[in-house]
Amino acid sequence: ENRFIGSSSLKYQFNKWLSLKARAGIDYSNQQIELKRAYYGITTPEGKYSVSNNFRQEVNADVLLSAVKNITKDLSFSANVGANIMNRLYRSQGSYVGRLVVADNYSLANAKETPTTSYYKSEKEIQSAYASISLGYKNQVYLDLTGRNDWSSTLAAANNSYFYPSATASWIFSKTLIVKPGLLSFGRLRLSVARVGND
Repeated sequence: ENRFIGSSSLKYQFNKWLSLKARAGIDYSNQQIELKRAYYGITTPEGKYSVSNNFRQEVNADVLLSAVKNITKDLSFSANVGANIMNRLYRSQGSYVGRLVVADNYSLANAKETPTTSYYKSEKEIQSAYASISLGYKNQVYLDLTGRNDWSSTLAAANNSYFYPSATASWIFSKTLIVKPGLLSFGRLRLSVARVGND
């Protein structure tokens, strides 16, 4: 098996609170499998031979615009807007013979029968756009909102888009309420609701 994994990223800082990041990565592999079963075997009296090739490749690329800023002394703000593309390709093909002419000569040409062949190919791509926003008040109360939309090649072209959002609210009450020393070091209430999308 030959395999190559690579990735790269680039980030540009516009100012103290705004930045842009781009990333890309690839995972590539090419695998060859050879199977030999001996002549005069109990289950393979005339030998057996097969050869197959499996190819896999996945490419991911995304871009993300991020902002982190204190709006006022008490109010903090952060947001992200981005897009992603994922492409996955798989291909497999092989040939098989179950009866050999000459012992110990493992080759498709050394067969008493016509080789059985197989071929399979699949490809999938998902394109995505997403955004998130987070608001914090006095480092005690937080509101987080996210939204993502995917377009999948495995769905019908007329209905290949699906959206899934989430919302989370939290309150670190141990910073707001007066708590007896030693009774509670940290306390937080959190409520979240989310919709999960999948093709």
